[in-house]
Amino acid sequence: MVSDETAGVLFSVGIGVVVTIIFAALFELLRRVLPRVYELRKELQRIRLKDVNGRVVWAPPEYRLGRWPLSWLWAAHEINEGDIARFVSLDAFVYLRSLRSQFLLFGLSFLLTATVLIPTYATGSRKNRSPVDPLYAEGLNIISMSNLDERDGRLWVTLVIEVILAVLIFFVFYKDYSRYTYYKRKYLASMRPNSFCVLVRCVPEWFKDTNHIFQFFERIFPGEIVYAVHAKYSKQLVSLQLQFNKAVTAKEKFIWQTIKGKPKKVPIEIKVADADSTGLCPQKVSTPAIDHWYERQGALWSDIHSLQQDTDARAEIVVPTNFALIVFKTRHAASQIIQSQLWFEAGAFIPERAPEPHAIVWKKLAQSDWSNILFSTIAVVAITCLIIFWSAIALMVSALGNLSSLSMTAAFSWLSVVNTWPTWVVGLIEGFLPPLIMAILSAVFPVIAKVFLSLGRAYDILALERQVRNCLFIFLYITSFWAILVSGSILSQLNAIVSTGSVTSTVQLLSQSVPAQAIYFLNYVLQAALIRAPQVLLQEVRLFLRGTLWVLLRPKTERQKRALDRGPHSFFLFWKLYAVGECVALMSLVYGTIAPLMNLFATAYFLVAYYVSKYNLCFTHYRAFQDGGNMFRGHFWCLMTCLFTKQAIMAALFGIFKAPVQAVLEGFLLIFSIMLAIIISDRFDRVAKFGSLVSVYDSYGHTIDKDDEVPLPYVTEYFDPGLRPLKHPKNLSGCSEAEITAAGLLQFIQPTTGKDEELAPSPLKQ
Repeated sequence: MVSDETAGVLFSVGIGVVVTIIFAALFELLRRVLPRVYELRKELQRIRLKDVNGRVVWAPPEYRLGRWPLSWLWAAHEINEGDIARFVSLDAFVYLRSLRSQFLLFGLSFLLTATVLIPTYATGSRKNRSPVDPLYAEGLNIISMSNLDERDGRLWVTLVIEVILAVLIFFVFYKDYSRYTYYKRKYLASMRPNSFCVLVRCVPEWFKDTNHIFQFFERIFPGEIVYAVHAKYSKQLVSLQLQFNKAVTAKEKFIWQTIKGKPKKVPIEIKVADADSTGLCPQKVSTPAIDHWYERQGALWSDIHSLQQDTDARAEIVVPTNFALIVFKTRHAASQIIQSQLWFEAGAFIPERAPEPHAIVWKKLAQSDWSNILFSTIAVVAITCLIIFWSAIALMVSALGNLSSLSMTAAFSWLSVVNTWPTWVVGLIEGFLPPLIMAILSAVFPVIAKVFLSLGRAYDILALERQVRNCLFIFLYITSFWAILVSGSILSQLNAIVSTGSVTSTVQLLSQSVPAQAIYFLNYVLQAALIRAPQVLLQEVRLFLRGTLWVLLRPKTERQKRALDRGPHSFFLFWKLYAVGECVALMSLVYGTIAPLMNLFATAYFLVAYYVSKYNLCFTHYRAFQDGGNMFRGHFWCLMTCLFTKQAIMAALFGIFKAPVQAVLEGFLLIFSIMLAIIISDRFDRVAKFGSLVSVYDSYGHTIDKDDEVPLPYVTEYFDPGLRPLKHPKNLSGCSEAEITAAGLLQFIQPTTGKDEELAPSPLKQ
């Protein structure tokens, strides 16, 4: 007869396979119906969208993506990872390589443990005990460490496998870190805006004048400073530019409606003379909508142009910051300064490589120090409280997974009805539902954490995402692993603990029930492989957000459709998927030698996640900036934390199984692993963070010529958003020029020359 635990795993397999098939079928349908979502990069390539280097957005060749079912899988497989590093982003390359490496790691681990540990555990003696014995092993526990007795000689086999897996893990992670560092050096030496720009934090009060800042850096690097300014945020100018864009969008919308349907009118307020008084009173009149928005567009352009030219007027509306932006003439000068101590004190004039231009949240630069400290403190307290609250939820979820065990205690005797239910019902409730509920409830946390963390001085979008990833990993580490492990161990042995009343016996029971908790984690990883990973392919949250915006905005013009296509929902959620993968790796590493079947499920997860993520990154997602793979450094230490946790738990288990020699050797392995992780990090970390001057000079060739110096478009990317040159809006109404001319509306469309003209002076020209 199948045990309740085995039934739960079988339910996870069966339901997971069905859900995967449903998701795949829905995806095949939706990618044909919504190509602007599931083939976004091809759409962006069609409209010739360009990046800061003037290159058209890359999309895989069309012949790679057919219309037959599962053609997307082959298309993703055919794409070279080197092309992803060059044309998509280094972030994408690093993430995919990490998934591939973990797939190979757990695949090899499964082959090793399946051929050695599973036969070893299956010959254990606890399966022969009485079913009423708390240490009785049945079902999948027979091929786990739960089937071994104390002082069992088979524990030596477990220790040997532990050592082999540790060597394999460090070999894989070393290769990954080495490869990441190689590509990161090339990235930092390449022609990108942030290769020339340095952001200086904590600028002293007496350096808040732009001329002083320019002179200070010109003195250190003579002839290398192209643009040096005390960063300010022109809130009013940015607001006017947003209104200008709104006016252009509205004008084009009414042009589209005029040509496609009836002319629209919008009521506006003007002042006319009142016959009964000498003053003026407001009176509403109706005027053609196109005229109104065209006049509004012109008025806003005049206001913006005047403010950008009037230095005195602009000085009254800008918000000061304690940041400075320095753009250097060459990349090697910028690389040198970010590794230098500029000021007498460590807390002033702190240089760092500037984020890519589109990743900067300019208004956050103006946030005061005290508000940053206040909101950061609030975020820490709030996130801590959330983790504690979710730990309590984990306790309740764990109780759901141990209803049969709880029913044996007097306090929960009312649950004895559970023992009369069919095995498949108990397996569904105790095995399948708890990890599914925990995964669903945990999905809310990163959204809340991101809101709280963004209240601080989060001026770098990508740095904020790294913080959210770290918080999410800590959250999952505590609530989805430790809280479940501890509470599950207690609840599964609650009746025996109450009966014995002995502290020594209680500790022994709790510790020896740790291997039995593998069933919950097996279900969790299995559901991650068959439900959560395929769910990423479907992108139902993105569809919901995009659909909601479509209902609210009702996009008609090409400009509106492009804005809808490239919203935040089109960004790949590296921060979330990194953390989920790290949680799967944690459970799989810890239980990989306790319950070897875990390695098979982890292999399935990373295989599915690799192909799903590869397709999404190359076909469906686009973001105009990248982080240069900076998430990998935190990812490395998250995986090291998983490994250290595994080795600490195994050392404790060896001790509980009264195998002191194995416990001591496992402890030495833990110490050695910590030292080796520090050595690997020290070897690559500085180069991965700063790059190397040799790489920069090698990128120049034999001589440094004009092509190696900073291009003017790179400089303008780091202007205050309010000072960036305003450009002629192109005709993106969705109507051709012939249609607009036939409707007599040509005067409302400014002529396009193929190249945008500046409507405002550049700060460099001033």
